[in-house]
Amino acid sequence: MHEKIPKIIHYCWFGENNKPKEVKECMQTWSILHDYKIVEWNEQNSNLQSNKYVQKSYNQKKWAFVSDYIRLKALYEHGGIYLDTDVEVQKTFNDLLDNNMFIGFIFDCSIGTAVIGAKPKHPIIKELLELYNEIICFDDYFILNKWPNIKLVNNNDLFTLYFLNKYSEFKLNNKKQYFTDLTIYPKESFEIQPIIGKNYSIHRCGGSWIKKLGNNKQCNYKEKAKAIFDKIPIIHINSIFTHINHIKRRSTLPFYKQYLEHKQIK
Repeated sequence: MHEKIPKIIHYCWFGENNKPKEVKECMQTWSILHDYKIVEWNEQNSNLQSNKYVQKSYNQKKWAFVSDYIRLKALYEHGGIYLDTDVEVQKTFNDLLDNNMFIGFIFDCSIGTAVIGAKPKHPIIKELLELYNEIICFDDYFILNKWPNIKLVNNNDLFTLYFLNKYSEFKLNNKKQYFTDLTIYPKESFEIQPIIGKNYSIHRCGGSWIKKLGNNKQCNYKEKAKAIFDKIPIIHINSIFTHINHIKRRSTLPFYKQYLEHKQIK
């Protein structure tokens, strides 16, 4: 393996649509990585015949599913760091480059895939790529031949299932965990802004599909809380509400039961 993860940022953009304002604003923050090479993977430079999963996803215009595979292919062949286009970078990734591979939680009971770093030809990336060759798709979920009794809906589920089976010592606890070939970071490292301070990145749309606080009373409460905490600049009020939403959401996720079991382990 290379001595360090290469300074390459990979991202995917399929569908040939213009990037919306929100995406452009997030990508502008990548300028902090001024000494990194940035590579866009699209129809022109990607093998969309890689496997049946990619072909089917592209034909159905499921661009995010196409990128699930292409991001891994790019990391395996070139190494570097993959970013979703809705990731806002807050500081350089330089001190992470000594890892063989790094990734983080998105929920306490789920692995995130918006930020992934790896050296070229990393064996974990290879094994994840191979899983995409055995996916069986249904209308609103998919399964793997290797674990046919578990329904998965996205790559977060796939990664979480893979790590649970690969590392007996891996725990769903949102804590930093070291393995010989991998480091897993808390969700506050890449996905959610810490309540105080900042970390490497924020996945801006990571919670956009989570139910928002619904009624007017709750919205008024949020506005009042924001008015109070705006006077304390080191505290990020939006992050407080994001954390609350994540706590609500995690009980609906497929590996919540394992999370509860792992919580009991000291």
